[in-house]
Amino acid sequence: MGGVLDYGGILDLIDEAIAIDDTQAWLYALGHEDVRKEIIRLNTENQLFEEGIDSLGQPVTNKLTGSSNYAPFTIDIKRKTGLPYDHVTLFQDGTFYRSFRLTYDSESYTIDANGDKSDKNLFDVYGDDVLGLTDFNKERIEIVILRYYEEWFEKRLLSKL
Repeated sequence: MGGVLDYGGILDLIDEAIAIDDTQAWLYALGHEDVRKEIIRLNTENQLFEEGIDSLGQPVTNKLTGSSNYAPFTIDIKRKTGLPYDHVTLFQDGTFYRSFRLTYDSESYTIDANGDKSDKNLFDVYGDDVLGLTDFNKERIEIVILRYYEEWFEKRLLSKL
């Protein structure tokens, strides 16, 4: 009682899986607004606002004064408005945070923002490292991106069955 099995479909599926270029999965993942928003949220709300750290995990520091604390006048204002005052957040009215944008290509993503204020440029004062994710947050976003990779691969392979 023997039979002949047709492995052709399975072999085609294996060939398809081997030929997949993950560039398309990357673009699929970064094409989702919730992924882009989460990257920006981690940079602004988590790192800057909650923790007061830059992409290197260091306290946001005024490069001109060497201080990672607000001046007493600014602390008073922050207290009165209910904003964090024990670390530099670069948040006063949300304008800077709302200017954050994410661009991406087939290999990477970049976070940019408008640092121009009426009397200074925030990047001149605090450095470019206020943009970007810490290693810890990069790992967190990789988990989110991986979910979309899986979704893309699943759709791609299931369409071949």
